[in-house]
Amino acid sequence: MEHPSIIFKIVCPDRPGLVSLLTSWISNYGGNIKHSDHHTDQDAGLFLSRIEWNSNNEFFNRDEIYKEFEKIADEVNGKFNVNYSDEIPNVAIFVSKQNHCLIDLLWRVRNGELKMKVPLIILIPLKQINLLLKISF
Repeated sequence: MEHPSIIFKIVCPDRPGLVSLLTSWISNYGGNIKHSDHHTDQDAGLFLSRIEWNSNNEFFNRDEIYKEFEKIADEVNGKFNVNYSDEIPNVAIFVSKQNHCLIDLLWRVRNGELKMKVPLIILIPLKQINLLLKISF
């Protein structure tokens, strides 16, 4: 059984060896990196990274992964976040004058193209309410 991909994001003070530290841990856990972005903000002295990876480890454990990344973040004085590709986020949509964007987003959610839940839509003009009442998603 293939596990969902793991999305790890971290921001920490920049220093040599950060990419190696992160990717080595992933590799040692049996991970295969699908996508990786790293950026250094030289003015702020910060390193920013987002790594999406799959685990081939049959003992895949979300709590263990979180705790291990927490140790790494503490070691580099960073802040991190771990998400999984099977998580479906709640999203609020803010609507201004044009309704075509709202229609497009709701259509994509309804057809499963966008993996998200829309529990809140904030409409500026009142005329948009009639449109929402006609759409069931």
